[in-house]
Amino acid sequence: SVTQVTTDSEGLAEFGNIILQTAGDYSLSFDVASSGVSEVRTETFTIVAADGDPEKSDASVPAGTAGEETLITITVEDAFGNRVSGAANLLSVSVSGANSASPSATEAGNGVYNASYTPVSSGTDQVDIALDGAPISRSPYTSSVTTSDISSSESVVSANPATLVVGSSSRVTVEMKDANGNAIAGLTNSDFNISVSGNGTAGTVGEISPAGTYRFNVSNRTAQ
Repeated sequence: SVTQVTTDSEGLAEFGNIILQTAGDYSLSFDVASSGVSEVRTETFTIVAADGDPEKSDASVPAGTAGEETLITITVEDAFGNRVSGAANLLSVSVSGANSASPSATEAGNGVYNASYTPVSSGTDQVDIALDGAPISRSPYTSSVTTSDISSSESVVSANPATLVVGSSSRVTVEMKDANGNAIAGLTNSDFNISVSGNGTAGTVGEISPAGTYRFNVSNRTAQ
């Protein structure tokens, strides 16, 4: 942009209204509106970002899976939207809710910082992020943590009775859990593939209380 001023009685010109809001490298040029006076240009100088502004800073907090790392990405900007480097020690991250953690922030470059934690319980986590003690723009954030895959070592199957009398049935109860012991709810009969040896037959699988518990009947009309 162009700014015009008039020199004083001593031939001095003062520029008091130049405001640079974008970080970067600059040089100033001065053109005197007099014949025979050459343009004057300053050496290049650098404008750096101001201190980080919590209201201008933001984060991306994804949904999580129990037993897997959740990566939080934080972007720190100053009041003018410039990315701010060197602010890792001013960031604090606190996780509460289904899980609890206080991960440290590390600098990834260009005003971006990462923090991570590994949830073990399914549910909803609240993630509070602050810059120099003040919450950033959308804090607190939420992360919905889902269960991981079914674990055969954590899941439990029981039958009552374990031995059938011809013409009677046995009630089979299955407790579905992931590797972290979280109950896996919401399955339907079509999610199960049940094979019964001999002449036995299995009924429809349905979920009962508590969540993640399923039940079906096995019957046999032939002695074996």
